[in-house]
Amino acid sequence: LYVKNYISRYAGTALGKLWLLMMPLVPIVLYNVLQISGLFGDSEGGLPRSIFLTYGLTLYYSFSQTLGSISGLIINNQGVIVSSGISKILLSFSEVLSVGSDLVIRSIVFWLLLEFMDVEVGFRGFSILMWGFFLMILGYSVGLVISLFAVIYRDLVNFIQIVSFYLLFASGVFSPIDGDGIVWDILRSSPLYQIIEKTRSYVFDNTLYFEQTFMIIGGCCFLTLIGSLTIYYRGERYINKIL
Repeated sequence: LYVKNYISRYAGTALGKLWLLMMPLVPIVLYNVLQISGLFGDSEGGLPRSIFLTYGLTLYYSFSQTLGSISGLIINNQGVIVSSGISKILLSFSEVLSVGSDLVIRSIVFWLLLEFMDVEVGFRGFSILMWGFFLMILGYSVGLVISLFAVIYRDLVNFIQIVSFYLLFASGVFSPIDGDGIVWDILRSSPLYQIIEKTRSYVFDNTLYFEQTFMIIGGCCFLTLIGSLTIYYRGERYINKIL
């Protein structure tokens, strides 16, 4: 499934597998160009803005791509599921592998930027893969529950796509949220914002201990996954009747 849906996705095109490298980098290149044009303000704390931005985008898309693909997993593959009886969880793994491949590609670009701009973060720079993996777990957990309800309320998939797009600007990717008021407090308390900001503090400022950051973020993500799988397996038999 992974080879069919990801590796062979651009078979028959002129550029072929080169698209697998280009497509994950389009958002990073686009937003960095907008940053250079002065749209998103100055650098943060002396850190080159392109690195600050690339780090945030890499983590954010690990979450949003997983959330989007898993939310629509059942309704987008309904014909395959009904005709072949393939496991929905197995089908979801192929989607996760695709997102993971994009995470690796963006992380490599992030590491190259660190070298090119002579930013020293040591081993902490490699932890971007782990933080991205945790955000994939978070997106998977939320998306798996939504996928059940999307069978009944199909508009949910479109709603998630809209939310995922605009959440980019409220997740701390471009800059920390400094506004006052209940709305800003809610945005700052979201798990997505907390993970991006805390891991960024760890990687670039080394102000947080790795063990503490790992235990808190990893523990929360895996507990969310366990809860999500419990809800999913209890609700799957009702969804199968609808399919």
